[in-house]
Amino acid sequence: MVFYGVFSPTGGLNGLLDALGLTDVSTAWLANPSTALGAIIFIDLWSGIGWTAVLFSARLASVPHEVLEAADLDGAGRTRKMWQIAFPMVKDYFATLTMLQFLWTLFTSAALILLLTNGGPGTSSTTLSYLVYAKAFSQRDLGYSQAVGLILLVVGVAGMLLIRRVLRSKI
Repeated sequence: MVFYGVFSPTGGLNGLLDALGLTDVSTAWLANPSTALGAIIFIDLWSGIGWTAVLFSARLASVPHEVLEAADLDGAGRTRKMWQIAFPMVKDYFATLTMLQFLWTLFTSAALILLLTNGGPGTSSTTLSYLVYAKAFSQRDLGYSQAVGLILLVVGVAGMLLIRRVLRSKI
């Protein structure tokens, strides 16, 4: 609900843009068909970053200090230690977190859309998970809802396979 205030026509984002002299850029973010879905995607990603960052940080903290000390002795800088030493050691965990975040976003976006835009304006912010909800509970069309749910399942499995393929470890 905080973001409802941030993205409202007289909300925080438009107030900031007006203060910076960018009044031409300010818009009713959730009521504009061209920006509503983007605003919802931003909110959804922002809401998942904290949880994911804590889990990823905990995994990075478990990288053996001896390995990082050896990299220091070899003259590796921070960037090299992160991307060539630590990240390959936690890549499988990163893949798991990416898959979980993907599934969370894919299957739970209905609640956020229901709170902020109700699928609108028009159908510009309607996602598959919201369509499953709307058809099943608002329009009582269970067959259509189940068909969309099956498509949502296929998209979820395809996304998981794609993430797994991109982030798989090479042995």
